Parts: sequence; structure tokens; C-alpha cells
Amino acid sequence: MEIKALKNLHTSKITLNLHTIVPGDPAFRWVEVQIDSIPLATLVNTYEKKLLAGSADERLAGNYWYLHPLNLLESLEKPEALVGGQITVLEYSWMPVDYRPIVAQMRQEEDYILWYNFRQLREPGWDYSSFRSFIFKKDQLFEQVAKIKARAKEYTSTL
Repeated sequence: MEIKALKNLHTSKITLNLHTIVPGDPAFRWVEVQIDSIPLATLVNTYEKKLLAGSADERLAGNYWYLHPLNLLESLEKPEALVGGQITVLEYSWMPVDYRPIVAQMRQEEDYILWYNFRQLREPGWDYSSFRSFIFKKDQLFEQVAKIKARAKEYTSTL
């Protein structure tokens, strides 16, 4: 997608909220990703429930709700992430028993970040081609990442 086309499309607002259940224990923290004030988990859960309705995989649909902060930060801060690299954007609620992340590709185009080509990593046959892409202002996304890093440091020294 060209820069000119990105500038004419809706730019979404991303919000990252860190939730801490047990201070000092990194295993009990999670990040909620919101896009235009709607949790990404809600968007994916709704999409999967429609996608898999009536299929043998229907029971697996829509069980996402969080993302571990380290997984988010490691994904977003890899140099290859900004040139079409794969990032983890959501994790399955049964983790770590059944790790089933939702991944997307991320690419930077000037002052914009594009999240596109979403897919369920463990279920290559699930078709996410009609799940929409998201465009964020680069500064706004990385302000949210900095906020998560600062908040996480309040609870532990692992970040």
C-alpha cells in the first residue's frame, strides 16, 4: 500500500493498557490492546465466532483476551518488525496450556504503522483475509509502547 493511499484511509487510535494482578511477578501481567476504544480481543473473537460457526473448530473460536508485555515488546522492538515482520498481537486465554497467538505483519510507511495480514499461527487453514488491517500514527503507537514499559518497570525489573 502506498503512502498516498495510507493518508486517505482511516487512522485508528491504539491504546495499550497494562494490567497487573500480582505486583512483582511478571507472570501475572497482561496488556490489553484496544483499537479505537474496542479491545482487539473483541474484534478477533467476534470474527472467529462467525468464521468458524458450525465447524469442528467452533469450540476453539474466540478465546483471546490478552498479550503478555514481554511478547508485545519483543515483537514490536525487533528491527525487522517495521519492514513487514511478524508480530504477536494477541494470545489465547488458555495459555500456556495451549499457546495459540494471533500474529500480524507490521510495516512502517513514513509516519504511519500498518498492521495487516492477521492470522492464527497454529491454524493456517483459518482464513483471516477479510479481517481488516489497521493504520496507526507511528508516534502514537510508540508513545503507548513507552507507557507500557514505564508502567511495567513499576512492578518488576525484568523490563
